[in-house]
Amino acid sequence: MEAIYTGLRQTPETIVEAAVQEDVDVIRLSILSGAHMTLFPRVLGLMKEKGD
Repeated sequence: MEAIYTGLRQTPETIVEAAVQEDVDVIRLSILSGAHMTLFPRVLGLMKEKGD
């Protein structure tokens, strides 16, 4: 499995755009601040809008 690192402080829109562009099978978020509770639902919603 290949990993694509997009850097720190990415927006949900940036994460989804990279995922769609790279045709990924999995999105992994690693966030120590606990912000994943806010970001992940947005990422999931955007992916559903894209139809992936």
